Amino acid sequence: MKINRFGDTELQVSQLGFGCGAVGGLMVLGDHKEMMDAVEYAIDSGINYFDTARMYGDGLSEIHTGAILRELDMTDLLIGTKVRIAGDEFENISKTISDQIDNSLRR
Repeated sequence: MKINRFGDTELQVSQLGFGCGAVGGLMVLGDHKEMMDAVEYAIDSGINYFDTARMYGDGLSEIHTGAILRELDMTDLLIGTKVRIAGDEFENISKTISDQIDNSLRR
């Protein structure tokens, strides 16, 4: 797997990432063994970037991805997530973003 430097940082990111979204459904609705096998295969193939979000399965993607990576004791991977700001949350956008980051990290 080709590895690229991420912008002006020292981060080294695999050319391909592992999408943990609800489209394929694996990291939202898949069974534990299927999730584990897919993530292990991705890591063994050189993938070190996993893309998830709170909106993927109403948090299930973050929960399952986090659980699998903890079970595999993988701490040197890169995880990307997103925040979604509803119309009524714009009044205190800093708090909304901070709260969502904290919640994602807990998952």
